[in-house]
Amino acid sequence: MRKHAVFVHMMVLATGIFGCALDDVNVHEHDSSQTKTNTSEIVRHASIAIADIWARPGVEDGNTAIYMELTNVGDESEYLIGVGSEICAAVEIHQVRMQGDIMTMLPVSGDIELVPGEMVSFVPGDLHVMMIDLDADLAPKSHFVVELMFKISGPIVVDVMVSES
Repeated sequence: MRKHAVFVHMMVLATGIFGCALDDVNVHEHDSSQTKTNTSEIVRHASIAIADIWARPGVEDGNTAIYMELTNVGDESEYLIGVGSEICAAVEIHQVRMQGDIMTMLPVSGDIELVPGEMVSFVPGDLHVMMIDLDADLAPKSHFVVELMFKISGPIVVDVMVSES
């Protein structure tokens, strides 16, 4: 199994409303001085709330996608500068777009700005994290971890549950 993390810079200006409000579930604070795995529905990392993180099932040597919501609950902009994983050969941020009647999926580059008070949604058919060349099968209800890299608050390792939907 490959044991390396790939960090990709990405850029997109995407906001929206999707999922649960911060008042509806437990929010767990994350001490950025240590890296740990989190399994709650919402993880708080500095001023960023990470919610509803999940992935589609995948097969060895194939690809899968990760979805989540990132909400900046602080007063200053933060930037998602990369995503890493040890269970695949590469990680890329993709954006699905319509070009005429054709749906395309293209990598995005640069940083994702997380504007105060706004949410960036990674959802099927739009912005998502693509994991390329998986080291093993990912079955429904299994878990793995990814590292989200933020420009100001640094990295956080989060638990991702594999789900059919």
